[in-house]
Order: sequence, then structure tokens, then C-alpha cells
Amino acid sequence: MAEFGPAEVDVQLTCELRYSEHTGRAVRGVPARVVRLWRDGVDEDVSQATLLSFDIRFGETAVATEGYQGVQTPPEHRQQGYVRRLMEESLRRARERVDVAFLFGIERLYGKFGFATCLAAEHLVVPIRRVEQAESLRRGNIRPMREGDLPEMLDLYNVQHGGRPWTVRRDVNCWDRLPKPEIWQPGVDVRVLEEDSRLCGYMVVRAGSYGWDRGAAVLEMTAKDVSAARALLAAAAARYWEQRCSEFEVYEPADSVVGRVARQMGCDVRATYKPDGGGMAAILNRQSLVERLMPELARRVRAGRVEPPASALDALATGKLCPDDGMLLRLLLGYWSWVDAQAAGLEVASGWRDTFAAWFPGACGALPSPYAHRFDHY
Repeated sequence: MAEFGPAEVDVQLTCELRYSEHTGRAVRGVPARVVRLWRDGVDEDVSQATLLSFDIRFGETAVATEGYQGVQTPPEHRQQGYVRRLMEESLRRARERVDVAFLFGIERLYGKFGFATCLAAEHLVVPIRRVEQAESLRRGNIRPMREGDLPEMLDLYNVQHGGRPWTVRRDVNCWDRLPKPEIWQPGVDVRVLEEDSRLCGYMVVRAGSYGWDRGAAVLEMTAKDVSAARALLAAAAARYWEQRCSEFEVYEPADSVVGRVARQMGCDVRATYKPDGGGMAAILNRQSLVERLMPELARRVRAGRVEPPASALDALATGKLCPDDGMLLRLLLGYWSWVDAQAAGLEVASGWRDTFAAWFPGACGALPSPYAHRFDHY
């Protein structure tokens, strides 16, 4: 508790339950707010969560949001409805600050609070022999990350994923979510690709735990162009070949520069679509969210060469079009196209189909595949 400032909120919910919020400390470079539920006569909180504040992209437009992390109740206080009271009160107050909330949740819980699954889990599996057989386009110098490299890495990440839904806009002034070494966690090994003293790519390799082989995996690999992607994949393949591996995983979307090069070399794309749980989001203020996303929706209709009716945005904001908030989130984030939504029961009148096709194309053309990088899970 000493790491946070005085309570910003401290209110009595019932004769037995009290709710508090504390701010004042960043969690690995991200502003944080700890919310707690207290019961009279108990010294420790009976339920708590951390809310992280960041901007998430819905395409080329990013909006302020809050993400739930570490929602928990001690075993001796479970099955008494404390998580429900904590979530309801914290969401009510979050609605005064942001228009949408995100989390990575367990199944059959957060849907009760308006959260809908909006993200597929995806990664690449690259056979080392495929990389070795590919035409060599190696360039530059691959070296360990040095102090001072992080701002360039973040700039490159923001450029490469600037139009990708579900990605966090990384603030070069504060973002620092690279895992740090701990007693039983060795952290990560970061390698950067440098050419003419300029950083043109990097990869973050999952380090092995002491006495535990967690498998060969690159947790993030961002490249400026095709040549840089080939050089990084070749470096990863050489690393894992020395460890007697036959393949390695790369946690990047299949339509990124790295993903396209890996697909050209030959790889598996493994995606999991959960009906519930996983990457989830909830709309807190629908009209305000749609208004904030007007530039992005306008960009999509320009890309689709469509002129929507003058009343279209108002009809979307008020719920006359696509009244289900969870369905709207899946459409806005590209998890579903409008055709997918129709298969799920959305009725789109013939006069609106061109507009819906431009607004909600799914992961294609004007809207890249939605993706949350491992370091932005919360």
C-alpha cells in the first residue's frame, strides 16, 4: 500500500463493505490504479484489482482505455460475491474516465459484466530448415540491446503497427514492459538489428527458466522491412539450431512484415478463437466511443469508396444499427466482419450493406488483423 498515494476514492457501499481506489504508481511504465473491496472487521482487503491506463488502437485511431489486471480474492473470502461488487463499482467509476475497458479473462466470468471476446490468439511456428533453405538477404549487425535502444524500438513498433487494432500505442516516455530478471525468472534476451547506426529491427527472445525448458519462442519480432525480417528470422533459426531445436515459435501476427516473410519461407499459423474468455472488451459509453472513432470510420469508408447516409454515425452511436455492444466491439476491432456478424444474427437492411461492408471489413484491406502483443497482456 505504501507504493501508492492516499486513497483517491473511499466510499461505504453497504453497512459491511467499503470500496477504495489508490493511484500514484506506474506498473512497468504504465499508469495504474488499484481498486479494493474491504469488509468491516477484516484487516486485509477481501477483493482487489489493478486498472492500467493506456491507449488502444481501433485501426489508425487510438482511444484512451483502462485494462483490468490481477482481479483476485483470497481463498478464504471466495464465493461471497465480492468480485461482482468490486467489478460493478470499479466499472461504474471507470465509465467517468474512459469509454471502453479491456482485459484478458477467464471463461464464464467477465461476460456477466458486459465483456465480450474480441481477439484471437495467434502465433507462427517456423521450421528451422525452411529458414535455412530461404534465399539469404542478411544485412546489418545483430547485437544485444543496449541502454538507450528502447525509444528506437518503440518508435519502430508504433510505425509497424500504427493501424493494427488491439495494439497498445506505446509511449516512448514511459512504456517499459520488458520482463526483468527475478530469482526464478531470467527475463528475456533482446537483440537488435542495426544498419548504418540505425535500428531497423529487434527480437525479444524468451529466456529459459532454471531447470525448466519452456520451448523455443520469440515473444516479439519487429522489422522495418522484408530484408530486416529475413535477417532476424535467420538469427533466431541459428540460435535455436544450436539448442538442437527443429522449429521455433514467433508471437507476431501473420499479416505483419515478419509474418509475411515467415509464410513465404514456410510456416504454420496457429490461431485460437475462444467463444468466451481470452482477450475481451466492454463498451462503457457507446455514443462517446463512436464519436471518438469517427476519424477511423471515415478512413474506412474512404478506403471502401462508399458514401454513408448522413444519419449513419448517429444511428450507430444510439444503437439503431447493431444494438448489441459486444457485437459492435467485435466489428470495430476487426475480430468480425459484417458478414460474420450476420451469421451471428445481425440483420443488416439492403440499404446499409455497402456502409457496413466499408465500416466493418474484418481483418483485410483497410483493417489489419487484430493482435495483442505478449508484452501488452494485462
